[in-house]
Amino acid sequence: MDKNTLIIGLTGSFGSGCTETAEYLAQKGFLKFSLSDIIRNEAKTRKLHSLSRKDKQNIGDNLREKKGHGYLMIEALNTLKKINKTSKPVVIDSIKNHKEVYELRQNYFKTYLVNIDAEKDIRYKRVESKYSSKEEFEEDDERESGEDQPEYGQQVKKCVDLADIVVNNNTSLQDLHEKLEKYLRLIKNPKQYRPSKDEKGMTYAFRESGRSRCLKRKVGAAIMKNIEGRTALIACGFNDVPVGVVPCGDMGKCMRDFYRDQKCSTCGEPIILMFHKCSKCGTTIPKDWGKMIRKHLDLCRALHAEEMAILNCTKKKVSLKGATLYVTTYPCLLCAKKIIEVGIKEVVYVDPYPYEEAVKMLSQVHVRTTKFEGVKEQAFHRLYKTNGR
Repeated sequence: MDKNTLIIGLTGSFGSGCTETAEYLAQKGFLKFSLSDIIRNEAKTRKLHSLSRKDKQNIGDNLREKKGHGYLMIEALNTLKKINKTSKPVVIDSIKNHKEVYELRQNYFKTYLVNIDAEKDIRYKRVESKYSSKEEFEEDDERESGEDQPEYGQQVKKCVDLADIVVNNNTSLQDLHEKLEKYLRLIKNPKQYRPSKDEKGMTYAFRESGRSRCLKRKVGAAIMKNIEGRTALIACGFNDVPVGVVPCGDMGKCMRDFYRDQKCSTCGEPIILMFHKCSKCGTTIPKDWGKMIRKHLDLCRALHAEEMAILNCTKKKVSLKGATLYVTTYPCLLCAKKIIEVGIKEVVYVDPYPYEEAVKMLSQVHVRTTKFEGVKEQAFHRLYKTNGR
């Protein structure tokens, strides 16, 4: 398996259809491998059987913590070198940590990370038989997203940020297969298609995210509007502190971490948000404690990307009525209110974990929200650079 072997990596929330995608690509001649295979082999070594999703999450986190955040991908690539003597194209399933993506891209040049996504209610129906309650599903889903997880934990949000292509799988298998065929053709021959309006808009948004100095997550936004029959870019923005304010990096850590770094009221041990009990004395920690801190967005010192883009328009006295906002994450409630007030009529987003409160508010006033699908900035020029149209 040489450095130019075509490798497609798959990432996404469970129930989205990554495994189905891997099976389909295997039928197309790809050699299939899953990082979950390494976790299952480790479970056998530990003599563990009938693994739940939580068990597999725990084993994966444990391996990454002890052997390095990119350990699972390193092991997968070592195995593939031995078995893929003819450099067949490869599909690697179950990529859950951003360091696994870095390991893949560092070692192989022709790689594409594909995010397979589906709406949460649809995903729950697909995996409902494996859960005793929706609350149990929600716990696993939140943990997998990366919220309040250590760097070695599951980090699907960060993997989605790094994806080259996003495929939405909310309908039939036939629809999914047709989409996969389109992107396979595009990878093999970039001259076939022109980038869509949404792909252009989201590319602007992701470029802006690279300007952010946020210590948690870099977010970008772009606003486009039809002016005299042409779609024009009218403003961009990224999450960062206001001009003249000391960056969080100079303070040593995110301001919200100052609030998160609480200690157990019984023994004084630092609280670890991923656990519901104190790791030292066992005192119960309220399940929603970390979520409450996370939703206090006013504790963040930065302007959000959407806010900055909107302010850039208002400074120029440009009307936003009827405009489309492209943003790399779903807007929070604070930004949703501003979006409504200035007259933006559509929000296109990538983040697979939208804020429920913001979803409700935007839907009440009929602001259209569209889950992005297509080629992202990461691969835009690789797949469209020879198009010329």
